[in-house]
Amino acid sequence: MSTWELGREFVLRHTGMPFDWIEGLGDDPGLEQAATRLAAAETAVRDALDGQPPARVRAVETALHTLAGPPAAPDGRLRRALGEWSEAVDRYRLAYWDGYTRIEARLHTAACEPLVQEAVFVSNPDMWENMWRRYATASERGTNAAQRRLQRQVYTYLQRLCGKNETTSFFGPLAYGTVDEKHETGCTLRRDVPVRRLVFFAQWAVAALVRAVRRDRGVLPLLPVSVVDPDRLRARLGTGAGGDLPDLPDRLARLLLRDGSVPVGRLAAELGVGVAQVMRLLRDMLASNTVELGPSYPGDRQDAFDRLRDAVAGLGGADPDAARWQGGFAALAALRDDLAAAPFPQRTEVFYRLEQTFTAVTGQAARRDGGLYTDRFVVYEEASSPFALALGAGPTARLTDAVQEALDFCADYGALVRRRHQEHLLGRWPEHDRLTFDAYGEAMRPAADPGSAFDPNAALAVDPADLGDPVRRRELVAPAAPGPAYALPDICLAAADTAALDAGRFDVVIARVHHHLLLESWLSVAHPDPDAFGAAAARWVAESGTPQGLVGLDVSRRNKGFYVFPGDRVALRPLRADDAGDARLARAGDYHVHRADGRIVLVDPAGHERLLYLPLADLAAYPPLAALSAPQLVHARIEPPAVERTAAVTLGNAVYQRARWFVAMPDVAGLDPAARYLSLRRLAAARGMPRFVYIRSERRRKPYLLDTRSPLGAELLAHVTEAGERVQFEEMSPGPDALWLRDEEGRRYTCELRMQATRTGATTNRSVTAG
Repeated sequence: MSTWELGREFVLRHTGMPFDWIEGLGDDPGLEQAATRLAAAETAVRDALDGQPPARVRAVETALHTLAGPPAAPDGRLRRALGEWSEAVDRYRLAYWDGYTRIEARLHTAACEPLVQEAVFVSNPDMWENMWRRYATASERGTNAAQRRLQRQVYTYLQRLCGKNETTSFFGPLAYGTVDEKHETGCTLRRDVPVRRLVFFAQWAVAALVRAVRRDRGVLPLLPVSVVDPDRLRARLGTGAGGDLPDLPDRLARLLLRDGSVPVGRLAAELGVGVAQVMRLLRDMLASNTVELGPSYPGDRQDAFDRLRDAVAGLGGADPDAARWQGGFAALAALRDDLAAAPFPQRTEVFYRLEQTFTAVTGQAARRDGGLYTDRFVVYEEASSPFALALGAGPTARLTDAVQEALDFCADYGALVRRRHQEHLLGRWPEHDRLTFDAYGEAMRPAADPGSAFDPNAALAVDPADLGDPVRRRELVAPAAPGPAYALPDICLAAADTAALDAGRFDVVIARVHHHLLLESWLSVAHPDPDAFGAAAARWVAESGTPQGLVGLDVSRRNKGFYVFPGDRVALRPLRADDAGDARLARAGDYHVHRADGRIVLVDPAGHERLLYLPLADLAAYPPLAALSAPQLVHARIEPPAVERTAAVTLGNAVYQRARWFVAMPDVAGLDPAARYLSLRRLAAARGMPRFVYIRSERRRKPYLLDTRSPLGAELLAHVTEAGERVQFEEMSPGPDALWLRDEEGRRYTCELRMQATRTGATTNRSVTAG
């Protein structure tokens, strides 16, 4: 089997709020005792139903489910059981509202935490302004429907802040780790790393500023027209496209070819025409990406705004229109910097002033609608973490050994998925065997938008026990060809504390496997040395990726996501003027896709077969691109048909998939709150679920952390699911007792290690044992 190597730099992803806060919002002793007594009374009622008419059985079951008044029953065992049950219901209802009130008081305390309030403001200013502040400052709170809806919204935010590893601002901070090879054993956790707030302008906001500058007729004469594609511009010479003045296009093209970049006003002066005529002549050139209308700036990093500001600063001396724009950019930059430094709640006013200034400068609203993971605001924030982890060579070796079989299986399944993509696309192939890369993309575009589903691949309908047998596993999923490959797994370590990590006493859980390298990217913006962060990826690309023809797909920056691929790239985006001198970047039209010998292959201008590096998760799952990608590692969902539960799947010495339950939801939302909580308890107890699980419904991409011992958890479940919907419940693993990341006060945080995993073409004879 192949030997996978884990990178020496990694990201320690963790929540920004302690798990203790969400754990404290459930498991009320008084409520638990009353619910337990009621469950015993229910059991007695069901025992007494033996031999009763079906209609009576149905009526009694309805009463047990809804906690409604019991139906009439004749004298005897059932009548006595129903009477005792009815009394238990009355006691339980009193205990429910007493317990709910105590839990809601703890919810209110958490909601008033300054960091929680600031996190909500950064996530959703309107939520904080219109709802959260009202709840946090309320002197009296109740339990009517409107107030419970408000409390459920607060709880929904807290489960995210305390239970889900994200990368956003200080409530999903960027922490980093290293492998300390100088020490054979050891695990060092720092808790005192200086915390920095980093505020960046959103990509859409920078694009809006560019559009606003280009629309300004006053500054238009100062804007440079820069050559993007000299060959295409030369091809326009002699076409006579100037209408009444047929020599103008040639003169314009020659001016641009001579100087490379010429302001619109100077073009007009040298051609002897007005600015409007120049813009008409440029229309086709701009549309065909032959030239670019400035300001020209590299826009693929986090500092795109600052680069644009520099470009605007160079437009023109004391020109009043240029000075007006320079002043607008300076005001936005100052407010951005103030926002990063301002304490809460003063920073709220800075944020609103920044939005007002943006609208005044661009004439565009400062917020936009968007789907999941879409930047809505003018700026976004990242933050460094107070934590930093160093793993010794011993724990790292144990971790590396634990993930080998799981990563091999991901490679095997990835090869299967890639073959399916190729077979599907070959069945749709157009008449010609050879297409340009961009034409291939158009021809193979799916009829229906696949969207951005969390996992677009069908579940692998196999018995998990078969995967533990290496022979049977190879029969189900054929082994992938050996050779270079890469992945970016999110790995959880389950341990009581850092001393257990230090001693190698930990279990390994693979949360998810991404098909990426740990490049210099948005993940490295808080790293003290971004070059070191991406060094292992650059080295692997040079030593293993380049020989196999790896070429990076260069796409327009998406939201905050950007990736610096250290090798040849093919652009699936409009080129910019500053791309002209980049010898490692090619146009999509310069590459071709061939159908040959039952395969689809990507070929570069020199005729060499290439493999795509796909920088974004949805691109890696998009069939026309995935079919051309480097060997993928895909984390298969294991889901046997017609089962309600799958045990944890272990491959080698790592948990490959946590235990899962699949539930056709009862009508939880139709019950009153007390009955709703009892329904959740029954559901979890009947299936042997742990207290904490993650739920994922068919209608929502994001999972939710669910506390099955919390009335607020029951309210959340009712809100995010529908009766009859098939909902996946997944155990929280590592569980609360295995959360080793603790702050100086001993509070626990969920976390995972996002580590680069690579292999070369070498193989070993390492023995494989059944998991």
